[in-house]
Amino acid sequence: MLLSSAWAASCTGSARAPYACSSVIKGITFNWSSHQEHASGSDNWPVTWADDNHQYTAWGDGKGFSQSGGKKSFGVSRVIGQKDVFVGADIYKGAAAGCSGLGGLGDNTSICGKSYSILSYQQFLVLWAGPETGAANYSESRFFYSRDRGQSWTQTGNYLTGYDFFHPTFLQYGKNHAGPNGGYVYLYGIEVLDGGQLAVHKPGRVFLARQKLSDYFLPITSAPSSQQHLFGPDGNGFHLEYYTGNDAAGQPQWGSRSDKIPVFQDSNGVGWNLSVSYNAGTQRYILMTEHDQTFAGKLGIFEAPTPWGPWKTVAYYDAWADQTGADGDTGDQGFFWNIANKWSSGKNFSMVFTGIGEDDSFNKVDGGFQLTPTVTPPKKIDLAPILQLLLQ
Repeated sequence: MLLSSAWAASCTGSARAPYACSSVIKGITFNWSSHQEHASGSDNWPVTWADDNHQYTAWGDGKGFSQSGGKKSFGVSRVIGQKDVFVGADIYKGAAAGCSGLGGLGDNTSICGKSYSILSYQQFLVLWAGPETGAANYSESRFFYSRDRGQSWTQTGNYLTGYDFFHPTFLQYGKNHAGPNGGYVYLYGIEVLDGGQLAVHKPGRVFLARQKLSDYFLPITSAPSSQQHLFGPDGNGFHLEYYTGNDAAGQPQWGSRSDKIPVFQDSNGVGWNLSVSYNAGTQRYILMTEHDQTFAGKLGIFEAPTPWGPWKTVAYYDAWADQTGADGDTGDQGFFWNIANKWSSGKNFSMVFTGIGEDDSFNKVDGGFQLTPTVTPPKKIDLAPILQLLLQ
């Protein structure tokens, strides 16, 4: 139950939002009395829920949860516990902050880079990472995997380049990727329009790709660790299918990268990162990204019944933290938000977010979706027997 300190927000009045207000989720609340901050100086923090019932997350430019040693470009941590009482344990620290490149191919790679995309399935973790920082992030995304729950990582020869599908971001389902995934891994990618800096890209366009779950993970279980290209000889090492629209019956169609069309658009822009997760309590996909300006807490929250839409607006904030009752400057410089599905139950959820300045840390805040009541039509009454009695 949300405490009385929770502030409510709704889509009402969000005239600049790219989509109409949701008819399923009529509003959203954030309980700022639940806010916790950890790992000061480290940012990013995409979260995935593993089969061991822990959550795993990636961070950058800091010292992680331990706050020990020198600053690292990249790290991975295990988050143990429930939303009110949890601890973070650093299980991998990569190259020193300020490094260049992504690290060499092969086992025990000292990763130099940034990731906003991590996924767990069985005992394996996979992630996408780009070069160290800033606009260099746009140059490529490379695929890493771990067979020991994040303690060591192998960089493969698999990569994605090009401004038309950047920062591939995993769609998060439940524990061990459980949920209505149809046997697929889904990746979202934005279109980069300003390659000179980390910025909101206007107009904003987000694309969707997928690959069979068995194809995505099976090679990791069987391929020699020295094998660079795990997923085929198609140039980038992946056999991704891209969303190309719906057919006449409304069913999604999939094809080549050159034929893809956006699943999400916003003329006010989309951030250089985003998150999408399946919320089992509402049976809705939740997409979160920036608009207008980066590093400014300008958060848009959207929902859809499928990974490809159609999207509706839940909330569209010009100043997310201030509009939802945060104390002080907390949240004012946020740039990445994602839902921690382990800590979600029914219509209630926990959000992990980060930013620059005061928000440069692992931040957790609880929230809840306000659902539109389901109206049950009155039961039809058969008047024939009554009329028959009256006529007797």
